[in-house]
Amino acid sequence: MASIYGGASGNGWKLRLDYTVTQDRAANTSSLRLRLYLYANTTGSYNLEKDSAYYVLQGQKVYQTYQYTAPGWYLLGERTVTVRHGADGNGSVQLGGQWVSDVESSWAPASLSVSAAVALPRILRPSVLRVAELTLGQACVLSIRAEEERYTHRVTYALGSASGTVVQETAQRELTWTPPLELARQLPQSVAGTMRLTVTTYDGDTTMGSSVTECRVYVPDTVRPTAALTVTSVNDNAVLEQWGVFVKGMTRLRWQVTAQGAYGASIDGCSVSCGGVGGSGLNGVSAGAVSVSGEVTAAAMVKDSRGRSVSVEAGSVTVYEYSGPTMTRPAVCRCDADGTACSDGGYVKVKCGAQCSDVGGRNRVSLRVRSRRPGGEFGGYTALESGVEKVLPGFSPLLSYELELSAEDLPGSRRTVVCAIPTAAAAVVTVADGSAARKAAETLAAEMKKEYRIADPGLTVAVETVETKSLPMDE
Repeated sequence: MASIYGGASGNGWKLRLDYTVTQDRAANTSSLRLRLYLYANTTGSYNLEKDSAYYVLQGQKVYQTYQYTAPGWYLLGERTVTVRHGADGNGSVQLGGQWVSDVESSWAPASLSVSAAVALPRILRPSVLRVAELTLGQACVLSIRAEEERYTHRVTYALGSASGTVVQETAQRELTWTPPLELARQLPQSVAGTMRLTVTTYDGDTTMGSSVTECRVYVPDTVRPTAALTVTSVNDNAVLEQWGVFVKGMTRLRWQVTAQGAYGASIDGCSVSCGGVGGSGLNGVSAGAVSVSGEVTAAAMVKDSRGRSVSVEAGSVTVYEYSGPTMTRPAVCRCDADGTACSDGGYVKVKCGAQCSDVGGRNRVSLRVRSRRPGGEFGGYTALESGVEKVLPGFSPLLSYELELSAEDLPGSRRTVVCAIPTAAAAVVTVADGSAARKAAETLAAEMKKEYRIADPGLTVAVETVETKSLPMDE
């Protein structure tokens, strides 16, 4: 117990404030038991009037009548107050008391007071752990600031719903610790969080208390989603689909992404691109066809719930150029049976070349020909060999024909041209007045079957044969 004395009055009265201190280390507080005493230096002094005399103890006012008949110390009152110490364990308090007699006489003073600033015993605090930012899976240093060298410590951690022990008990002041990478599962939506590190301090078998340190903890950049990408072709053309090829302007892209988030993260998005087309989602088919040719690589970008992304590529694919078949300028003429060109032959000789897009050696082109009378129906096809002459029978020198040449490749693209095969010769009918009219042989032959009556005996009719040349076909 300690005592504080106030100054004495002229006739020897004074106050004394006694206090005892008890401390709560865990709460970092001191409790002070206060007792206020009055020394009455009198053989007879009193004030029995209600609500007149009073004392004040640490700010608390209490009315109290009195009657003192002998010199001595008299207890006025007592109370307990609690004082919180600072984080470093230091604490202080201003203590004070007052007594008011509410009378003015030669026997008792009107008032007395006592006060003093009291420094409280320092409370030894639990040790404090200091640490910079942490990265999961990477070693870090934990520093312990202890107030006594004899102290030992236990360090634990908590992140989200996970908790564990860094060290069970140690006298070391610096610890090297690698926070488990598995703790990233506690941060599935973020790359950072707040970890609570608790250090419990022991003095032998006595627990001195615990202190908590919060620090920022990060998921390392290496924790990213994993993904794999495969792409295949989608062709509306049955032959191209069977070949399984990519053709510029014709093939759409089908993709499949297999992706997984790391340590509890989920997959939030995926985008794919290849050959100028693509889309979003883990699987799908592009709306449009690939727009470039050559060796093309498909790529996917996968993002997880932490906002981390990864890019993956599929093996390159070959995108082929493609266009419909083409024909070289064909040669067509009348001929005789052995293929010798002649204007009045009853055969037609045809020679034509054709090419097609290679499509990686898969594609081929076929040539064929058929004929008809103008305005009639075509007959059956006759196969041709590219660049090789073919003699076709059945073409009357007196009649004209249309010859259709077509080149078709395996995917079904076709190029067709039609050329006219005229009659073997043309006739010029000249009348006496010198006017002339050219008539096709087939027309003239038909007219010669008719009976002609010549109104003017002086009119003469002559038939002139004019040679016809083979007509090359324009594409």
